[in-house]
Amino acid sequence: MDSIWTAISLMQPKCFMASVDLKDAYYSVRVSYQHQKYLKFVCKGTLYKFRCLPNGLASCPRKFTKLLKPVYSSLRQQGHVLSPYIDDSILIGDNYDECADNVINTIRLLDNLGFVPHPKKSVFIPTQILVFLGFLLNSITMTVSLTPEKARKLKAAVNHLLRQRPCIREVAQVVALITSSFPGVMYGPLHFRLTEHEKSEALKLNAGNFEAHMCLTSLARNELQWWVDSIDAAVNVVYRPEPDITIRTDASKQGWGCAVNDLATGGALDSGRARRPYKLS
Repeated sequence: MDSIWTAISLMQPKCFMASVDLKDAYYSVRVSYQHQKYLKFVCKGTLYKFRCLPNGLASCPRKFTKLLKPVYSSLRQQGHVLSPYIDDSILIGDNYDECADNVINTIRLLDNLGFVPHPKKSVFIPTQILVFLGFLLNSITMTVSLTPEKARKLKAAVNHLLRQRPCIREVAQVVALITSSFPGVMYGPLHFRLTEHEKSEALKLNAGNFEAHMCLTSLARNELQWWVDSIDAAVNVVYRPEPDITIRTDASKQGWGCAVNDLATGGALDSGRARRPYKLS
């Protein structure tokens, strides 16, 4: 299943992008009669059942993605560059005309199959700055950043966490928000491990009770404060040139080693050093 990372990997400098969002996508797919009985529910004493794919069913994203795979495969065979995510897709071209042709052929095929592109949520005019799946893709600067709305939501959630003694569930929710922002925050993966570790340890101490309260250490609070201070200006770079120097390291309880180009060093660890935590300095 494609993701925002797939879309980012398809970006090229100065490329043009567009997006097609399908209107009522799940409701366009009929469920066979013999399976409709599994999609029943009661509301105010009346029994209802879905005759199409419902929202909220765990298997629907995968089923819908598999349903449209041949559609997007056909477009790729025509030479178009695109990446779908459930009912949303990004279309890319090296220039304006190529992207516009991609949009025309994609809409025509989807329309022939009975799907309706959403006129307000879709971006039909090729552009070099596009919002896709909550991220701002910029092919001019070759960067990815959070949308202002997503950045505000994350910042507010972290601030709320820092102002109180949170329950484990609230910490888990903030960690999930943080990890989901990684495509647009270059150094994000360096600033969440302590919080995640403390959440996991608190969950063990409370026998898996997410409603139990926990205390964040000063180190975890400093880690979370980094997000408050940095999120507004955070970006991630799509294009990275080849590094001038590559350093490789490895370690185990038996020994360690590192190499820089053709220069290598290493050695065995005695029993005392082997028990210490691994640290790269």
